[in-house]
Amino acid sequence: MASGRCSEERRAKAIIDGKVVTRVPPSELHLEALQCHFTWGLSSNHVTLLQLRDKLLDICPDESNPWRGHIYNLLGFLQTRLGHADEALSHFSAASEALRGPELLVNYSDLAWLHYERGEHDRSQEYLRRVEELSREYPTERDRPTEGDHPTEGDQPTEGDHPTEGDRPTARDRPTERDRSTETKRDHSLERDRPTLTERDHSTDPSEYPLLPEVLAEKAWTLMNFDPQKLVAAELFERALEEQPERVEWRSSQAIALMSAHKHRPTGVPPEALLKVQRAHEEDPGNMYLSAEYLSQRVKRGEQVEEEEVAALMPRIIERAHSSYSGLKPALLYYRQTKALDVAIVWAEEALEKHPDSRYVKCCAALCYKWRIRFQKDKPSKRHLVEKGVALLEEMFLLYPYPALVKEIDLADLYGTYDRAKAGEMYQKLLQRRLEPHETQMLYNRYAKHLQHDLSDIPRCLEYHRKAALIDHDSFFKDNSVKAIESFKKRGRDSIQAEIQQSPLSAHLEALQCHFTWELKRSRELLFSIRDRLQDLLPDESNPWRGHIYNLLGFLQTRLGCSDEALSLFSSASEALRGPALLVNYSDLAWFHYERGEPVLSQDYLQRVEELSREYPTERDQLLPEVYAEKAWTQMEVWRNNDLAARLFQKALEEEDERVEWCSAHVLASFYARNKSSDLLEQLRHASERDPENLLLRAEYLELCARSGQEVVPEAEALAAKVLQRPDRMHRHMKPLLELYHRAVSVQAAVDLAAKALDKRPDSRFLKACLAMCYTWRIQRGPASQELIKSTAALLQEVISLYPDSCFKMEIDLANVYSQYNHSLADAKLLYSELLRRDLEPTSKQILYNSYAKFLYFQMNDLYTSTQYHMMAAEIPVKSYCRSNSIKTLQKIKTRRVCDPRLRAQVNDFLLRTPKI
Repeated sequence: MASGRCSEERRAKAIIDGKVVTRVPPSELHLEALQCHFTWGLSSNHVTLLQLRDKLLDICPDESNPWRGHIYNLLGFLQTRLGHADEALSHFSAASEALRGPELLVNYSDLAWLHYERGEHDRSQEYLRRVEELSREYPTERDRPTEGDHPTEGDQPTEGDHPTEGDRPTARDRPTERDRSTETKRDHSLERDRPTLTERDHSTDPSEYPLLPEVLAEKAWTLMNFDPQKLVAAELFERALEEQPERVEWRSSQAIALMSAHKHRPTGVPPEALLKVQRAHEEDPGNMYLSAEYLSQRVKRGEQVEEEEVAALMPRIIERAHSSYSGLKPALLYYRQTKALDVAIVWAEEALEKHPDSRYVKCCAALCYKWRIRFQKDKPSKRHLVEKGVALLEEMFLLYPYPALVKEIDLADLYGTYDRAKAGEMYQKLLQRRLEPHETQMLYNRYAKHLQHDLSDIPRCLEYHRKAALIDHDSFFKDNSVKAIESFKKRGRDSIQAEIQQSPLSAHLEALQCHFTWELKRSRELLFSIRDRLQDLLPDESNPWRGHIYNLLGFLQTRLGCSDEALSLFSSASEALRGPALLVNYSDLAWFHYERGEPVLSQDYLQRVEELSREYPTERDQLLPEVYAEKAWTQMEVWRNNDLAARLFQKALEEEDERVEWCSAHVLASFYARNKSSDLLEQLRHASERDPENLLLRAEYLELCARSGQEVVPEAEALAAKVLQRPDRMHRHMKPLLELYHRAVSVQAAVDLAAKALDKRPDSRFLKACLAMCYTWRIQRGPASQELIKSTAALLQEVISLYPDSCFKMEIDLANVYSQYNHSLADAKLLYSELLRRDLEPTSKQILYNSYAKFLYFQMNDLYTSTQYHMMAAEIPVKSYCRSNSIKTLQKIKTRRVCDPRLRAQVNDFLLRTPKI
C-alpha cells in the first residue's frame, strides 16, 4: 500500500504540541544519528547558500591549507542543496582525498546522505559501513568498554593483533584519553537546535553523545561560516582543544571566531576571550589573517601599533592576496580604524596590480574606495575616487552573480554622492525586495542615513531609523538607529523642526492622493506579475482605463528600480488624461522626482497639483470623483480589494453618476466582493446593456446565466466573433471570453477560439499564454494524446521565456504537464525541486505546496508525503482556493479507513488546531 511504502522509505513531518516532529522510518535511523552537514541544521536559504559558495571559492585552498578538506566538504553540501548533485560528489571526493583518519568521519557521513538522497541506497549503505568502521577504530567515551565490560579469554587479542609502533595513530589521527564526565551535559546545551525534532524508537538523543575532537572542530569551522553561530563555534573549538591542545589551526580559528562575534564591540573582544586570542597569535605567527585581525583588536584596546610592524606584514599579505585567507580585508580594516584610508588604497592598488584577475582583491579594493568616499569629507577631490569605486563595485556584481545585500547598498550610497536619482532608484528596488528581518533592519538603517546625508530629509530619516529599531533582532544596526533617534531627541524639538523646514517637500508630498501614498507595497514577485498583466493591456487604445494603466505601470516601475521606464510611463499618462484626471498623475510625478533627488522638478509638479485643486475644488475631507475612481480601480488591480473598491466607486458615482466605465467597474467590484453571487444577476445585465463594449461584464453575466441553467452558447459564440474582428482589442477581452467558453461551452471550443486568436496576432505573448492555458485545461479534463501533451509543454516553455519575471504559475503548469508525458516524470520532479527551493511569498508557497501534494499522490503514489504538503499549504494563513482544497483533502484522509491510523491521527490533530480564515 502507498502509506506502507511511505512509512518505510520517506520522512514525514507531523505537528505535535506545536512543534514539527519528523517520523523517521527505520532505513533513516542511522543517517539521522550521524554528525555531518546534513544533520547540523544549516541554513537552506537559496541566496545564502550561493553567497557562501562564492565565499568558499574565494579561499582558493592549496595543499598547505589545514581546512582544505573541510572546505571541500562544505562545498559538497552546498552543491547538494543548490541541486547540483554531480558537482557535490566531486567536492566530497576531493575532501576524501584531503582528509585522513578520524577527519573522514564527517566526510563519509556526508557521502552516506548524498547517495541516499540520490536514491543510491547501496552506496549509502557502503558509506554507513565505513562510518561504523571508523567509529570502532576511533571510539568516543560512549563506545569505550567500562570496567565491567572486560573481554573474556576468547576475546583477548593475540600477539599478532597488537599494533606495532608504526601502526599506532598519531595525535592528528586519534583523540587523546581524558575524562568526559561533564561533556554530556555540555553537548546537549551546545548542539544547535534543529528545524525538526526526531521521534525515535529509542530514548537516547544523539546530541548527548560525546564527539571526536575532529568532528567538533569541523562542526565549529562550519558554523563559523554562518553569522549567528560564531560563539557556538568558539565553544565547540574549546571542547576540541581540550582533547588536542596542540592543534594550532583549531586555536587560531577559535580566535578568529571570537573576534568576528564581537566585531561591533568598540573595545574588542571581552577580557576572558582576549587571552585566547593572544595565545593563538603567539602560537601561529604565520597565520596572516589572524595577525591582521589582531592588529584591529590592539587598536580597539587603545594600544599603539608601530607602523614598521604593519609595513612588515603587508608585503606577505599582498603576496597571497588572491585568497580570502590572506588577511587582506582585515588589514585594510585596520587602516580604516586608524583613519589611514589613503594608505589602504595604496595597498589595495598594489594587490590589484599583483593579482589583476582576482575577484576577491577587486572586492576588497571596492570596499576601500567606499570607505574613502563616505568617511572623508573632501568633496572637490572625490569625483575620480567615486568613479573608481563605482566601477569596481559594478565589476564585482558581474563576478559575484549573487552579491551580498550590503554590497548593493554600498553601490547605492556611492551613487548618492553624485547621482541621487540613481541612488533613489536602487534603494527603491531594494526596499521592495523580500528580505530576512536582520537584512531589512540593515537596509532601513542605511536608507535612513542616505535620507539624512544625501537628501536632508529628516522626517523620513527618523521614520526609517524607527522602523529599524522596531525590528526584533539585536544587532549593530538596531543599536545604531536607536542612538540616532536619541541624538535627534537631545538636539531638541526646535533643532529638528529647523531641519525639517529646510526640506518642506516631504510634508506636502505625504498629503497627496496618489500611488505613492496609497500603501500599495507588495512583494517583488507580485509587482512583476501585475506589471506584465498591465503591459499586455496597453495596445488597446479604446480602453477607458488607459491613462490609469500608464500611471500604475509608472509606479510599479519605480518600485522595481526602473526609473527611466517609469518616467516614460508617467509621461504617457499625462498625454492620455485630461482635466481633474491629471491630479493623481501630477502627484505621482511630484513623488517620482522627489525620490530621484530632483526637488526643483518635484516642486514644479506640486505647483501643478495646487493649480488643479483650485480649478476643481472639493468640500473639506472629500476627494475629486476622478481620484476616488482611480484609487478604486488601483485597489482592484493591486490588492483585489473589491469591497473597498466598490465603496470608492460609489463615492465617485455620487458626484458623477453618468460615467459608464465607473458604473461597470462598480458592479464588477460588488460582484467579486460578494463571491459572484447570483443576487447581482439583474445588476450585471443592466450594466452590460449600458456598456456593450465591456466584454468582461458580459462574460460574467453569461456565466452566471449558465450557472442558473440558461442557454448561453449562441451569445458566447457571437461575442467571440465580435472579438476576432477587432484584433487590437483582443488582449482586453480574450481571457474572460475563454473562461466563459471553458465553463459554459466546452474546453475544446476554448482551445479552438484561442488558436484562431493567435492566428490573427501570431507575435502576441499574451495570446500564446491564453492558448497554453486552454491546452492545460484540455489535459486536466481527461485522457490527452501524447502529441497534445508534448505541444503543450513546448508552448509553456516558450511562454515562460516570454514572461521571465512572472511565470511562477506557468512553471507549475509545466511541471504538471511533464508528469503526464512519457519519460518526463524526472523533469517534473526536477522542476518541482527547483520551485521548492525558491524564496516565495506566502500565497505562491501555498499554491506550490497544494500542487506538489497532488503530484506526489497522483503521480508518485506517495500518500504520506503528499499529506505533509497539504498540511503545509493549509498552515499558511492566506485565504485561498488552494488552502480550502488542501483542507478538504485532509478531511477526506482523516476518514479513510485504508490509511495508516497514525497518519489519520496526525491529520485529525492538525485539523483541530488549524484556525478558519
